[in-house]
Amino acid sequence: MVKAADVKKADRAGGAHSELLPDAQGPSTTTYHNPLTGQEFHGLPMDPWSLESYMRGGVHGSRARLLPGPASEELRAKWESFKNEQEDPLNAAEYQTEAKDIVEELEDKARRVDTTLLALVEKLTQQVTELTARLDNSGIPVQPTPVEPKQLNMEIEVQPATETEV
Repeated sequence: MVKAADVKKADRAGGAHSELLPDAQGPSTTTYHNPLTGQEFHGLPMDPWSLESYMRGGVHGSRARLLPGPASEELRAKWESFKNEQEDPLNAAEYQTEAKDIVEELEDKARRVDTTLLALVEKLTQQVTELTARLDNSGIPVQPTPVEPKQLNMEIEVQPATETEV
């Protein structure tokens, strides 16, 4: 029987109420294993409801069935080999190579776009220079054309220059 003095003592000790039941060891747990894969699950409860639930495959059979106790040596070896296949560094190297190829391809594409934009800017600069020279030689006073608000939101489509144009 727990006394009020014991509760006060536990509260003074920082709320550690485990002192109230010194023989209590918490719920009983055990190791379960999947009989198909050999994967082990440690520290699962072994009360009757949990035991039945794990052996049935969940409340409605929605999970894999688990059996109490550790897996056999053959099943454990099967699980370890599967785990090692999943963590195989060769697969990681293969993915790294593919990722490097994708990055290089994107960098090449960015360089081509940069080259195209530079060529476009050079052409536009040349045209502006030619038009400015023509206007200076014509003697016509130059007045800037007013920009309408709808012209400010214009989208310009740029065709990439082919390698022969660049």
